[in-house]
Amino acid sequence: FPVSSANMVNLSDIETIDVLKDASSTAIFGSRGANGVVIVTTKRGKAGTPKISYSGKFGFNDAVGHPKTLTGGDYGRFANSFNIANGKINTANADWTNKVYSDAEIAEMDKLNYDWLDEAWKPATSMNHSINVSGGSEKATYFAGASYYTQGANMGKQDYDKWNFRAGVDVSVTADLKFSATIAANQQN
Repeated sequence: FPVSSANMVNLSDIETIDVLKDASSTAIFGSRGANGVVIVTTKRGKAGTPKISYSGKFGFNDAVGHPKTLTGGDYGRFANSFNIANGKINTANADWTNKVYSDAEIAEMDKLNYDWLDEAWKPATSMNHSINVSGGSEKATYFAGASYYTQGANMGKQDYDKWNFRAGVDVSVTADLKFSATIAANQQN
């Protein structure tokens, strides 16, 4: 599958990951494989009694620290000095009528004590649940897996939810003929 589709594969469904970085990748995949190929093999059913596996993960996402920001008054002074240096404020004019921030505005800005980033930032959580079922006989095997991943946002409404489902069956019809079918679904918000 293309690299853009890699996010659609549930990690608990992966059997192996192989990297081909030699002439065999070009021989198999043509010019598109000239820089190497990553082969992801997903799990299939194995003969035996049914096996059910569950995996659950929980995470906590927060910042170690936030960058230091200017106060309102410091920003006003910086903006004025920046615009003087760029020639956007005419210092030859006695009252500087085209000044970005007046002295009165900067004095008011100095009275403010509000850090928007600290107010908006909130710790967030993430969790992943996966369940797989596999089994079968020597003639027919099956595998099914479903997963749910959710991640909260530290700022605003940027939550992420993803559902994956994959099921497959392998049936040996004769010694030389094998039937395989796979269905997969993915939903992301």
